[in-house]
Amino acid sequence: MGDPISPTDFDEGTPGHARVGVEGLGAPCPNCGYDDDLGYDIVIESDAISSVTLTSGEIDYLAQRNAYWILLPGEQGSP
Repeated sequence: MGDPISPTDFDEGTPGHARVGVEGLGAPCPNCGYDDDLGYDIVIESDAISSVTLTSGEIDYLAQRNAYWILLPGEQGSP
């Protein structure tokens, strides 16, 4: 939380947007192998991680034709 994301960290998209939602997927436990297919909603504000919550299903990541990220409502910066 609060970690900045540098422009070199972006594999897709561009930095400089006010709010971006990113879909995160849980991984199996490296010790016991338990995998409950958890999904997470990760919100990035001003290029820093602002929240990580269990997915609620309210964010439609495909609405803007991106596989796993979306510009969220709010004032958007110019990349």
